[in-house]
Amino acid sequence: MSEKVLKAILQLLALIAREDGVTEEEEQTVVRFLREEVSHQDTDTYLNLFRKYITLANEQPETDSLEDICSRINQEQSNNQKTIIVIRLMEMVIADGHVSVQENELIYKISKQLYFSDQITDLIKQFVLATTSTAVNSEHMLLIDDEQEITVDKLRTILNSDQVTINSLICTGGVWTEGTSGSVNPFGIYGGVDIP
Repeated sequence: MSEKVLKAILQLLALIAREDGVTEEEEQTVVRFLREEVSHQDTDTYLNLFRKYITLANEQPETDSLEDICSRINQEQSNNQKTIIVIRLMEMVIADGHVSVQENELIYKISKQLYFSDQITDLIKQFVLATTSTAVNSEHMLLIDDEQEITVDKLRTILNSDQVTINSLICTGGVWTEGTSGSVNPFGIYGGVDIP
């Protein structure tokens, strides 16, 4: 991830956090995100930048427009990468245990600027808010869970197909087979995965 994109994500996280005041849980969400994205020695630098963005947003609300921030992300990130970004933003929204109306509206505005429909944002929200694997119930997602047998009403069974394209792949347990890449813990979500 480029520094330009990382800074844009931190700006979006700051916009979300300031909606109802920055909590310790929200700041810890940023720390966890930074630990995954930057070296240990750079974590404090970027955390301070996040805090600076909050201060700037409070003092000068028109510093960077939402459109400008999202444009920087759109220039460099694929839809799959932007999906992960929206998941991270959604994690910030729920970090304090409650989703305000303003936070909800903001996440949908950001998603629109990243070229996601409300339907896709709804699916991401369902995924992030899910506390159990059975809470993910959509015909638009494939759930793989190595812990238990799951019956999902809307899950499609695919038989005798040479190749299947799945719009979203969610994996719990972090078990991946040859040909898959990356992971997001505890869940991973990937778009446009071709399964031979």
